[in-house]
Amino acid sequence: MQAQTLPAAAGWRWIGAGFAIFRRNPPMLSMLVVSYWLTVLVLNVLPVIGALAASLVIPGLSVGLMQAARDLERGRSIGLPTLFGGLQRNTRTLLALGALYLAATIAVLALSALVDGGELLRFMLATKAVDRKEIEDANFLRSFGRHWILRLGHACGLVEVSGEVMFAFDEDGVVVVPRGA
Repeated sequence: MQAQTLPAAAGWRWIGAGFAIFRRNPPMLSMLVVSYWLTVLVLNVLPVIGALAASLVIPGLSVGLMQAARDLERGRSIGLPTLFGGLQRNTRTLLALGALYLAATIAVLALSALVDGGELLRFMLATKAVDRKEIEDANFLRSFGRHWILRLGHACGLVEVSGEVMFAFDEDGVVVVPRGA
């Protein structure tokens, strides 16, 4: 494989070609995408082993979607067997790629646990529900991201994203919106 340098217009042509493939059979291609999502969702519902299995099969399902696009481009029919057909050919390679994906995910979660005490891991494993205050704080930070934000709280150690009280200041130092406990 050799990398090619192409003009930006080539990217737009590629996107247009993708939409042209989709327009050949939108219901079936949409059904395959939803089936992909449902397969991963159902696998992730299974305790512990489900998340591992989902990580292992994602590359094979992705190949199945790419094969469906190729088949549509060539005028062939597609169906659920096309989606799962990616797992039937090159099974070992695709499972190895899934294992690499899983290992990289575990490494990132382990590194983040050093910083956040495992909060991201608990969120990813759905062992910790996101509470209303976290959602409100995220909305506050997004709404006033262009302003200086002062966060006040009793927590010692690392600075938290949310505080018990938050204030946003405009460029003149005037309080825009106080957020209080």
